[in-house]
Amino acid sequence: MRYYNPNRLLRFRIVFYALASVLTAGFIFSNSLPSVAESSATSGPLAALLQRYLDPNGILSPEEFHNLTRKAAHFLEFGLLGLFVCGFTNNLGKLRLRRYVALPMLLTLLTAVFDELLQYFTQRGSSVTDVALDFVGALCGICAMAILSLLFRRRH
Repeated sequence: MRYYNPNRLLRFRIVFYALASVLTAGFIFSNSLPSVAESSATSGPLAALLQRYLDPNGILSPEEFHNLTRKAAHFLEFGLLGLFVCGFTNNLGKLRLRRYVALPMLLTLLTAVFDELLQYFTQRGSSVTDVALDFVGALCGICAMAILSLLFRRRH
């Protein structure tokens, strides 16, 4: 008969969140490598499909909706990254609350800055507002994981 081993579960969670964080960051960086034309060719059809359902009356022009879709995708990608990085640091051990929140904030901010630098060097252009949007997405993910962690700890 197998018994419950909390250390084994903890190791699994650490590995899961670390791997999910690395894969999410890799996905973010891989989307920054293609040229503007290649990136638009990839995201354009998806934006057109979404606009049919989310903006059926055509309030926004296709270009505006495409831009909004790209910004929303960045926000969601970094939200996931914040969630996974916060989950990783949450399972590392005895971190004080300020480190528990500060470490994921620092890591996701560095990822956002590096992503924009990567876009700058691949001739796609970069902006501080994109870093801010990415960071706000990451903060939402961090807050979501912090709330989930607090709720889970109170239940058990």
